[in-house]
Amino acid sequence: MIGFAILAGFILVFEKCEKDIPESAFITSEGVLIGEYLQANSDTFGEFYKILEKIKGVSFLKAYGQYTCFVPNNEAVLDYYQETGKSSVDDFTSEEDLETLRQIVKYHICPDSISTGMF
Repeated sequence: MIGFAILAGFILVFEKCEKDIPESAFITSEGVLIGEYLQANSDTFGEFYKILEKIKGVSFLKAYGQYTCFVPNNEAVLDYYQETGKSSVDDFTSEEDLETLRQIVKYHICPDSISTGMF
C-alpha cells in the first residue's frame, strides 16, 4: 500500500512539472536540431543565429549531440548591441569583438542535456 502511495505521488509530481513548462521553453528533442530551429524561427531568435554565423558556430548547433542552449531572443541581443555601442552584429569586426561573441555563445551552451530537476 505504501508503494502505491509513493508511485501515485511521483506521477502527480511529474504531471505537475510538465504542466508548469512556460510557453517560452522550447524542446527540440524530436529530431529538430537547435541550429535548424533557430534558423526557422528567425523572428524570435534570428539575432543569435546571426552571431553564430558571424563566429562560424552554426555547424555546432546543427549537429546531433547532448547539449543545452539557453538562447536569448532578438530583443535581448539587440539590447546587448545597444549597450556595447553597436547597432548590429556587422559592427563586430575586430578579432577582440569576435572573441567576445564567441564567449557569449559559449556561456549560453552547456555540454550536456539539462533536465528540469537539475535546476
